[in-house]
Amino acid sequence: MFLRVTSIDRPATAEVSTGTTSQERFMKVPTLIWLAAAVLLTSRGFAAPYDDLAAKGYRWVTTNGPYACPSKDDLRQIIRHHTDETELQMIEQPRAYYLIEGAVVQVVLEDAASGMSLIHSAEIGPDVWTLTRFLSRHVIRNTDGEIEVPLRSLTPYR
Repeated sequence: MFLRVTSIDRPATAEVSTGTTSQERFMKVPTLIWLAAAVLLTSRGFAAPYDDLAAKGYRWVTTNGPYACPSKDDLRQIIRHHTDETELQMIEQPRAYYLIEGAVVQVVLEDAASGMSLIHSAEIGPDVWTLTRFLSRHVIRNTDGEIEVPLRSLTPYR
């Protein structure tokens, strides 16, 4: 018995194709530019009604936590020494209130030197101090994905 070895032809290598040619890629660029422009124009039109609220002093909260206090000193304390124990003590007394991301508040007074703002919120009751950096002139959606607007009880303020 003889074993005969024959050469095995290797299959021709196929080019891997991405499915797009340079012309197709070139056509995608204008499409992306138009899409970006449409989103930008839509978002600006969408934000327009909220710009009026921002001009009236309304802001949207950008954080969650016990960062609203009746006094500036209490706010400084919770910011500097934020532990579970401090938080619990301040909330029980009540020397701190929870801010919820996306909630709408109205700025009553802004202290630029300290970086704090006195705010009014229908949910909290008394006017409280918070850090100005926790407030946005731009819409922030709440946890349900909705945009909060001021209640009649907030409008007009004093």
